[in-house]
Formats: sequence, structure tokens, C-alpha cells
Amino acid sequence: MKPIRSERKLSDDKSASSWLEFAFFGTSESLYVRLGRSLFLFILLAAVIPSLMQAIIARHEGRRILEQEYRHNLVWQMRHTQESVDAFLEDHRAALRFLFASYELAEFGDQEKLHYIFSEFKKKFPNFTFVDLGLIDDVGLQHTYVGPYNLIGANYGDDPWFFEVGVRGSYTSDVFLGHRQAPHIQMAIKSPPFDNGKFWVLRTTINPESFEKIIGAMNSLPEDDVFIVNEKGLLQCDSRNHGDILSSYIMHNPASRQDVIFTESENDQGSKEIAAITGMRSMDWFLVFVQHESGRMRDLYAMQRWMAVVLLCCFAGVFMLAVWITRSFVGRLKQAEQEREAFLHNIEHTNKLASIGRLAAGVAHEINNPLAIINEMAGLMKDELEMAEDSSYKKKYLQLLGSIHSAVHRCRSITHRLLGFARRMDVTPEVIDMNDLLREVLGFLEKEAFHRSVKIEQDLMEHLPTIESDRGQLQQVFLNVFNNAMQAVEDGGKISVRTWSKEDGIVAVMIRDNGCGIPQDKLQRIFDPFFSTKGRGKGTGLGLSITYGIINKLGGKVSVESTVGQGTTFVIELPGYAGI
Repeated sequence: MKPIRSERKLSDDKSASSWLEFAFFGTSESLYVRLGRSLFLFILLAAVIPSLMQAIIARHEGRRILEQEYRHNLVWQMRHTQESVDAFLEDHRAALRFLFASYELAEFGDQEKLHYIFSEFKKKFPNFTFVDLGLIDDVGLQHTYVGPYNLIGANYGDDPWFFEVGVRGSYTSDVFLGHRQAPHIQMAIKSPPFDNGKFWVLRTTINPESFEKIIGAMNSLPEDDVFIVNEKGLLQCDSRNHGDILSSYIMHNPASRQDVIFTESENDQGSKEIAAITGMRSMDWFLVFVQHESGRMRDLYAMQRWMAVVLLCCFAGVFMLAVWITRSFVGRLKQAEQEREAFLHNIEHTNKLASIGRLAAGVAHEINNPLAIINEMAGLMKDELEMAEDSSYKKKYLQLLGSIHSAVHRCRSITHRLLGFARRMDVTPEVIDMNDLLREVLGFLEKEAFHRSVKIEQDLMEHLPTIESDRGQLQQVFLNVFNNAMQAVEDGGKISVRTWSKEDGIVAVMIRDNGCGIPQDKLQRIFDPFFSTKGRGKGTGLGLSITYGIINKLGGKVSVESTVGQGTTFVIELPGYAGI
């Protein structure tokens, strides 16, 4: 009785496990759903959180590096532009000195000669942007002039620049209007004084638009603005966003003219802008570069957009990977659980077979003795009735005794099957051709199939690999299955048998009928002992149980599929002959 107790304990443990799953998770299916959801969230968070942290750090470091690179690049541009403006002014001073030293003073005093000198200079040196040229005496009176204005006779004696050139010998002015009432830069050179103390001044002017061409190269974006201001904060050239020439601009002067300082402020529209300021070497001027924050951070925004696209692609990849891992893991876990349940079911089935087998053996032995006595007594009574005189009851009693004999034989066949079920079956292996064995078994059914018009279709694979097994037990297996198929089909039905080989030399046999089929609620129990889908009195329920036990003992497996009203299919797989 130990197997019965083991079976009961296993069933109780399984019930307890199902009860715990129901108590804590609702259902077993809900357990897999929750496990999959938890695993999915864990994988997603484990991948997303570090990625987000990395993106935040990369954004911060990228902003810092771009800001640093921006400032270094801007300092370099400011230095380059500063040197270009200083070189422009110094070249024009040197050109004016060269021009003053190349001709006699009398030639500059002659109007026609001065016109010739200026036109020749413009032809030979077209890159210099002198607007005009004039000679002024030591009291500030202009004697000769070549240019677009009528300035002959103009008196500059009271102008500050004239005093400066008299003291220093040369002078370059800020942008101012002067007599012509037009913005211009004045550049003057003083001649060496004569013995009487008198001197002459050669004067020219430069259009401030020349600076715009030099500093305009720094305007990399439409909203950028670069311009020059003097110490008073007056613009020395036009700007894009901060006024025209000679407009005022409030700025922070650098502590050293060699430094580049950066200041941030808000414009009239409320947007932030950064200003870079540095001093000129040759003039008391400052170079100012102003850029909106949107333009300054344009590269950062572009980098952030690319980072966002890459991050979204990574998140999408992580999402799909998490879904795949979760489905794969939970699917395998679920498959393992199903295999475990199937294994436990097989153990239960084996224990049940063993327990019932031992019980059946005991019951069969106990029943056989009374059956033998009943059979002997019934035989004795029959013999005595046959020798007795005829009477009205003789025929009736003989019929009753015949019924007793039939019942005894039926009970004896049942007990023999029980003993066969319980008896340990020793396997006598031999090399078997499965096709030949099936033809032998079908030979027993030919007569019944002929009378019932049941069509038996055979699709037997040629050159089917042989197997090594017990011929007698296999004949019993297939005879059981074919008998069940014959009982399931109606007259005129069809039974199909097919053989084929699988991997590793496994030989498979499929037996299919178009009979009544088996309901799904009964399909899981057809291999249980004493379970029958036939009507009462039409079967003992041991045939498929014996079949299942024999196939397992021979190292094979059996499976069944069925649909009510369409038929049933048995597939039996057996290992091939190892000696092949």
C-alpha cells in the first residue's frame, strides 16, 4: 500500500502548491504574467537608468567642453581680427609716410601735381583705401586737396587733431564727422620742421566701411554682431543689432588691453547674449563680438538632438530586447513547469499502475479460486442434468448452467488480463522490421474489416530502419490500438497507418481513424487503468494502460490527438536498432 500513500502525498503537495499560487498570485497564469512584468521592468530599468545617467553626464560635459571650445575659438578669432585691424592701420600709416618721403614738398603744394601723385598711388596700390589727400601748413590752412569734397582753404588750426599731429608728428583719429559731416577716420603725417620752425602736414582720410570688411569675417551666423568702439563707447563702424556708426554702446572695459573678457546680458527682446571684448594695440579702440545664446549653443543643441535620437534608438532596442528576454525566459520557465507537471503526472501514473497491478494480482488470485469451484460445480451439475431423465426444467437448467459457464469464462479472462497487467514483463529483444510486424497484425483484422467494409490504408515507408524490441509485446500493443480503432469507426469507415523515420534512427508509427473521437476532458485519462470511453460492459479499461506500460518499458513513447466527430490519431515512437 506504500505506493498509494505516496500517490496521495504527491497529490496533496500538488494541491498545496496550487493553493499557494492561488492565494498569493491569483492563478498560475497570473504568476507568469507578474513574473514576466517584473523581469521586463527590471531589465528595462537596469538598462535605462545607467543610460539616462550617462546621457545627463554627457550633456553636462558636452556643454562644458563646447563652451570651453567656443571661448578658445572666439579668443583666437578676436586675436586674429585685432591683428588684422592693427595691421590695416599700420600699413596705411606706413604707406602715407612712404608717399610723403617719395616726393618733394613743392610737388604736394602743386594742385595738379598732387592729383597726379594720388592717382598714381591708387593705381599702383589699389588695396589701400585712402579717400583723399591734402597738404596743410603749420597754421592749419589747407593749401591743396585731392578728393570728393571741396576742402581747399579749410582751416584746421583749432581742431584737436591738428595740435596732436604737431606734437607727436603723426596722428590717427577716431571716427568723426568733421567739416564734411560724414563719418571718416583721419590720418596725418608731419614733415620735419624747417629752419624757421615752420612745418607741413600731409593728411588723408579712410572710410570706416573698410573695417566692416575686415571684421565681417567673424560673423559666422546671421544673428552674430561684431564692431569696434572707442574709449568713449562710440561705434567706429556700423553694427547689425547695436546701432549705426557713432552710436553709443555700454561695455565693460578689460583690465588689460591684451585680455579677452566675456560678459553675459539680456537684450531688449529678453534673450541672453554673450559679449567678448578685447583692446586694440595701435589705437584706443576695442573689438566687440556679440552672439545670442541660441547661436552660441547651436552646436550643443545639435549634439543633444543626436544624443536624443541615439538614446531613443537605444531605448527602443532595449525595449525589444527586454521583451524578447522576458518572453524567452518566462516561456522556458513555463515549459519547464509543464514538463515538471507532465513528469509528476507520469510518476503518478506509474505509481498508480504499480499499485493497481499489485492489487489486481491479489484480487485475481483470490477470485480465481472461487471461480474454479463455481466452474467445477456448474460442470458437475451439467453432467448430472445431461444424464438425468428429460423433464420440463432440464432445458431451462442447462441454459442457466451455460450462462454460468459464460460468466465464469468472462471473469477468468478478466483475471488473466489483470495478471498479465501485474506480471513483470521480461523483454526478449530481436531485430524487427516494423512494416512486416504491422502487416502481420493487420492480417488478424482483415476478415472483420472486409465484413464491415472498413478501408485500411497503408503508407509504409520503404527501407524503414529496423528496430530492436520484443515482437510479442509489440504485437499486443498494435493489436490493442487497431482493435480500439475498429470499435471507434462505423461500418464503411477508414483506418490509416503510416510509418516514417525521425532523427537518431527513431521509427514512428501513426494509426488514425475517422471514428467518433474522444472528448478533451477524457483524452487526458485514456491511459489510466480501468478508464474506458466505451459503453458499460464493452471494455475493461486495461488495454491502453497495458499499451502505455509496454511502450515505456521498450524505451518508446506514445501520444494521442483526437477531435470529437472527426477521429483519433495515435503516434508511437520506438528507438531504432543500435547495431545499424
